[in-house]
Amino acid sequence: MVTRHNFAPCPAHALRFLSLFICFFFTILASWAKANDDPNLATVMKDDLRFTITSPDILGLWGGLSVSSMALTNEEPRLNSLWAGEEGAADQIFELGDAGGNAIYPIVSGLVLHMAGKVGLPPRWRTFGDDLLRVQAVNALATVTMKRTVDRRRPSGGRHSFPSGHTSTAFATAAAVYHNFGPKWGSVAFAAGTYIGLSRVQENKHYISDVVAGAVLATYISLRVLHRKPMDSSVRISPFVGSSKGFRLSLSF
Repeated sequence: MVTRHNFAPCPAHALRFLSLFICFFFTILASWAKANDDPNLATVMKDDLRFTITSPDILGLWGGLSVSSMALTNEEPRLNSLWAGEEGAADQIFELGDAGGNAIYPIVSGLVLHMAGKVGLPPRWRTFGDDLLRVQAVNALATVTMKRTVDRRRPSGGRHSFPSGHTSTAFATAAAVYHNFGPKWGSVAFAAGTYIGLSRVQENKHYISDVVAGAVLATYISLRVLHRKPMDSSVRISPFVGSSKGFRLSLSF
């Protein structure tokens, strides 16, 4: 069996989808933050986006993983067939994992913790809620664009297999847990992410390489964003004198 790819550097439909996703997400976020008198979170998340799309190491990882998918056209599907199916012990063990990687859970949890932090919940929980929203935003950007660019066929025959979105969502959440609560709880969260990733293989929705790529992509980008320095996104206008006189306009972000 051959794993098929429809690889394109950056197809037009992917750009349209990405543009709509970014506009919709940040419009809703900005409106929500303004309505709740909390513009800081929206500003931080916009800076996260700029950081993600301008960091050479993140772009290099994204490109490297995308290109590596082309070397996996002959990936052996027998590992999936050994335990995939709707009957047997494996299906019972991994039943919960298929739903556990849904992005709606960390997003709703982040919003709840953020709002609860305004009415008496300890500040660290509000910070954790904000971090959940931050990592899910940049992870969705990186994962969705790679899925639609690579367009790898799933073991079950569907599209957009590489990387695993459920896995990347789980590992982005695990990175936020690790960042806020340390290695002990972080290890538990990463173990849960591994369980979710394996469940996607058991459900015959992904190859192992899809899961590994999702885990690496989400963990690296999430930790890089959470540890980044504050960004300066101001516009500067300054005079200059040289062979001619005038003004210099610069935008830094």
